[in-house]
Amino acid sequence: MASLFAWNQTSEEFKAQITGKLLGDGSLTQQRDRKPRFQFTHMAKDYEWSLFCYLKLRTHLRLNPPRFRKTWDSRLKKGYFTAYYTQSKTSDLTTSLRNAWYNKSPLFYLKSILQLRRWHGDIWMMII
Repeated sequence: MASLFAWNQTSEEFKAQITGKLLGDGSLTQQRDRKPRFQFTHMAKDYEWSLFCYLKLRTHLRLNPPRFRKTWDSRLKKGYFTAYYTQSKTSDLTTSLRNAWYNKSPLFYLKSILQLRRWHGDIWMMII
């Protein structure tokens, strides 16, 4: 299966990063009769973080750079909010991710969370 192969060829660091995004501010979207795409959004004031995430994740995903978006929302005091969003192009890897995350495989979630924890633990050890 090509999409499983694509996932297996990614680094442990990437797996941890994508898991963090999917558990947080990222998602996999799929329009009718199209392949899935990965995307994430950050508030405009967090542009640097959005750019950092883009630069890290683009090693394995074909990502478009962060794009500015202004969204009108009458529930907000200002009436709108501004953000940067990043979206991938379609690929075997995004198809593999969507199949794994939305088939609700408990073992996949457990492995993903353990990878995330291990990667963050390594980061803390480098800082200390």
